[in-house]
Amino acid sequence: MERNGRLPPGLAKNPLPYEAAVNLPPPAAGTERAIVDTSVVLLEKGTGVILDVLKDVLSRP
Repeated sequence: MERNGRLPPGLAKNPLPYEAAVNLPPPAAGTERAIVDTSVVLLEKGTGVILDVLKDVLSRP
C-alpha cells in the first residue's frame, strides 16, 4: 500500500474504532479512514485512491 495507489483486490478494510475516531478531527469531505491489516489508511471515497498511510501502527489481534 502506498500513496496514490489503490488497495489490492480482496484486501479487507474495516472502519476505525469509535474510540480512535473520536480523538481525531473529522476526515475531509469525500474521504474515509479505514484499518487495513496493521495500518490506517485515508481513502478517497469515490475512487478508492489511497491518500495517506500510517503503516504498521496497530498490533495484530
